[in-house]
Amino acid sequence: TQGKNGQTDQWGFGLSATRRFIGWNSSARLLLSKQEDDSAGGLALHEASRTLHHSEDLLYFNVYWAWNTFRTSSLGAGRGGPLKRVGISFAGAGLGHYGSALSSSAQDTFGFAAGRQWFLAGTRRQFIGEAAARFADSELNKDAYAATGRYQMALGRRYILAGEASVIYTEGAEQMEVNGRVEGQVRF
Repeated sequence: TQGKNGQTDQWGFGLSATRRFIGWNSSARLLLSKQEDDSAGGLALHEASRTLHHSEDLLYFNVYWAWNTFRTSSLGAGRGGPLKRVGISFAGAGLGHYGSALSSSAQDTFGFAAGRQWFLAGTRRQFIGEAAARFADSELNKDAYAATGRYQMALGRRYILAGEASVIYTEGAEQMEVNGRVEGQVRF
């Protein structure tokens, strides 16, 4: 992993449990990391989702708590951070330095993402609407809130066109931030 003084070795430990509970899909994860440079931390993540009756649409509610400095060794640059599973507001695009609406850094924060995924035209088109928040657990971070929407559609068998827009408010900011992107993908 990338440490304070360049590359460093890291130890990692994780526990995970997945089950269905009263109609909800539920996954809980506890992840711990310890770097050679003496930084260490943890991440607790719970994901809950449910398919709505008489439809393929999905509701989800995910929460996390990150303490100290948790780092994941399995994600490289441009792949998003350890919070990308929380929701689309925390997941970067994977394109260069285009980041996520809310920081995916797992250092002394807690937060949530709640949303709905609508499937349209079978499953060839989908829209995701999400509200998310990231709360500071130390003086280093500021509270931030985001509303994010993503629409994507299949074009033929190998092409996907996607668009995403976010409205973000960070504590202490003079105005809200609005950003968006359009992406084309080719699947081989």
